[in-house]
Amino acid sequence: MTYMYRKLQFLDIPMAYRPSNKYSLSVYNEGYRWWNKSTIEAGQIPVLFIPGSQGSAKQIRSLASLMQNKTEMRYADFSFRFFAVDFDEEITFFNGNIINRQLDYVMHAVRKIQSMMRVKRKIVLVGHSYGGMISLLMTIHPDFQNDIDLVIVKGAPINQQPVVVDWLSMRLNRFLVNQWNLLQSTDLKHIGVVAYTGGLRDYLIQDEWSAMRNITHRPLWAIDGVSDLGADHLAILWCNEFVRHVSRVLYSYAESLDKLTGRQVVDNFYKNEVDRDIKRANLISHIREVPTKEIKLGEKYEDLRINKNNTHFSSNPNDSKSFQ
Repeated sequence: MTYMYRKLQFLDIPMAYRPSNKYSLSVYNEGYRWWNKSTIEAGQIPVLFIPGSQGSAKQIRSLASLMQNKTEMRYADFSFRFFAVDFDEEITFFNGNIINRQLDYVMHAVRKIQSMMRVKRKIVLVGHSYGGMISLLMTIHPDFQNDIDLVIVKGAPINQQPVVVDWLSMRLNRFLVNQWNLLQSTDLKHIGVVAYTGGLRDYLIQDEWSAMRNITHRPLWAIDGVSDLGADHLAILWCNEFVRHVSRVLYSYAESLDKLTGRQVVDNFYKNEVDRDIKRANLISHIREVPTKEIKLGEKYEDLRINKNNTHFSSNPNDSKSFQ
């Protein structure tokens, strides 16, 4: 569980949307410094959270609170401004038209956030479950490909639908996979995507459903410091060890802002993590040495000799000295 110690506020941002009056956009404020404020300062990076089926905008609290405390305690030159859309706990997977309507609202929300910026920046998307699918659908839209640099999805069915209810939802999923693969070397080569899955404890989304080309996929059991059993479909949002891991990805992105693309940040972050784990295990000095490293099993015991005269094995269960 991730805790916070200051008073929090989800401040609604007025945004007219005719297809549904139940949808809303809010900004996360913590502490009296940001109370009743919705502005985006020059050094802030906007992050938009998209909940999944029957999800809530308030599910971003764990990550938003941690990132605010982290940047303030380190006196960083940057900070994050967290926004969240709320779909009134709508059941997304029931119909493809619902996915389309939510996607359209997210597009309006992105434009609204951009109008609030003092300095134009690319937006970071964080999506949970079907919100992750909507996040990736945003990236393949030609009007938003240059507005997004980093996408983080958690427990998202991006290459396969867990439940096929109608043909439109299945068609959207196939369209996402095809367009994502088609645009990898051109329009989407700058976008970094990290897909996290819950592992054994997530009974709704299997790990392989979040694996796609040029997407860094990490099940929770493969992340250092997180339980090997992973987390269930909802706990993946507030598991403290995992939230801290995601915060390191965001912090690394902010440190390399305007220097590296989102994909380069993700690739460098996880390459360095793999190198660090390999060195910690004293396996090899660098990951590039893997193909040329000659490993000889049994070298440690090559001088060991066993005296056969003093060792015997007996299958008699009554023999107390069956192995000497």
